[in-house]
Amino acid sequence: MDQAYLTITQAHGLLRTWARAATDLTPTFDDAVTHTFEVNDGTGTVVTYADVAENETYSEFTSYVRPITAIEGSNIEFTFLPSTDPASAYLGPMELLVDMPVHVGCFEKTDPATFPMPSGVATTHPTACLTSCLTSNPSNRYAALQGGDSCYCFNDLLRSLLRPLPDDRCEKECAGDANQFCGGEDDTVLQFYVATCELGQRRFGDSCFMAPSFSDTIMANADFCHSEGMELFFPDTKEELSFIGSLFVDLPDFTHVGYRQLSETHGVLHSDYSVGVGLPFVTGDAEGDSILSPADPDDLFAVDECIVYDFDQEVVRVQAPCGDHNGVCKKKLGA
Repeated sequence: MDQAYLTITQAHGLLRTWARAATDLTPTFDDAVTHTFEVNDGTGTVVTYADVAENETYSEFTSYVRPITAIEGSNIEFTFLPSTDPASAYLGPMELLVDMPVHVGCFEKTDPATFPMPSGVATTHPTACLTSCLTSNPSNRYAALQGGDSCYCFNDLLRSLLRPLPDDRCEKECAGDANQFCGGEDDTVLQFYVATCELGQRRFGDSCFMAPSFSDTIMANADFCHSEGMELFFPDTKEELSFIGSLFVDLPDFTHVGYRQLSETHGVLHSDYSVGVGLPFVTGDAEGDSILSPADPDDLFAVDECIVYDFDQEVVRVQAPCGDHNGVCKKKLGA
């Protein structure tokens, strides 16, 4: 893992593992399963993250790790109650997911003669290029690679001056990593990457988030997010919900969730008008049946009723009437 990249981007991570009962021996594990993970938090302090589960059939352990500047070590421990058979639970593999560069796309300059091309530097792969750009100027969020070994830095993605191309047009292997691609043979073709969000926003996965300091109606929060080029938060994964709860700890009790409509036949209509199938154990149970039962599932951006995330209970639920809360805004990184 590139140490310089972790330092300059202040990359965050997600530690994930799971435990389940050995059902051939016992239906539940009556013990505390603890994992610890040590990282350097950037100040020289080693931080330990731990989760405990008791009397469970299945449990997922998720720790939001911020930031990762150096991996010091990791350890998994089982702590069993005296009356518990140590063979009563299985523990899955531990994963550390780190915010790495996101591929924005392959583009061609619409007018090479007038395109504002900055000076380039030699590079070996996208991570090195992004590290170089951010080191020279933190506002240089976008790295463009060309010809396999050339790096160019931009503070914005000049979409009006670029024409999207199929990814296979950026077929030039990177000079330092033949498993990655760094632009095309033609000097008019650029491959863009990004790793950090705009100032005031926080990254998780391939999305950026921000939480305004004021409390308002769900409609007003959605309008504010839209005015910022973002959308009212809706979760793509359970881990994203865990991130929201871990990062925005100063928010009171609830935050609005960007579910406009819920339909057992058509799915979930999100704040950006995209349609999803919902999330297991968030919007539906193990059989796929809805666990959210609003009185009017066709109008959830309303004063009478809406969907909220309950920080204390760590669940998404219906709230009626819909109160004024702090919203969380979201958009795709590089959008």
